[in-house]
Amino acid sequence: MRNKEGLVDDLITSIPGEWKFDEQVSQHFDTHVRKSVPLYEEVQKAVIEISEWFIRDNSVVYDLGSSTGETISLLLQKHSRKKNVRFIGVEESLPMIEIARKKCSSELVQFLQQHIEEINELANIDLVLSLYTLQFLPLWKRKKVLQRIYNGLVEGGAFIFVEKIRAENSLFEDIWNDLYWDFKP
Repeated sequence: MRNKEGLVDDLITSIPGEWKFDEQVSQHFDTHVRKSVPLYEEVQKAVIEISEWFIRDNSVVYDLGSSTGETISLLLQKHSRKKNVRFIGVEESLPMIEIARKKCSSELVQFLQQHIEEINELANIDLVLSLYTLQFLPLWKRKKVLQRIYNGLVEGGAFIFVEKIRAENSLFEDIWNDLYWDFKP
């Protein structure tokens, strides 16, 4: 959540609709996300465990909005014994990609500097991940991205996405907001 000045936490600020994942944000992103997203590490662990059902030898895995490569790094560790698994991270922020490339230095990993709505080459994919990413797209762009993902998955492939959402009922929105504020240090 953001205060009146646009301050998200001590180091990250935003103007509504204009998040900037620049060099300063990138340097502190992993710490920030753990402080501001409830159950972030548990979500990461669950995604990595679920991936076991979909990643096998010769699999192709996309991580949309790969940020600093944290998820791909964990997937590399989990699936290190499998042969020829390709991991493709898509991220528009070059500073994030630079950190990700250091974290995931493997010939099996490729990072593309690209907006996720501009990806056209999705094909023969076993697993697509999108963790807290689609929320940064306007609704009409989300539909296009979801259709491309669906079209690019192999039979039996999976799309795992996690998002912060707003509740349709104001009471539940208040409950979730209060729980969120209780979570923040």
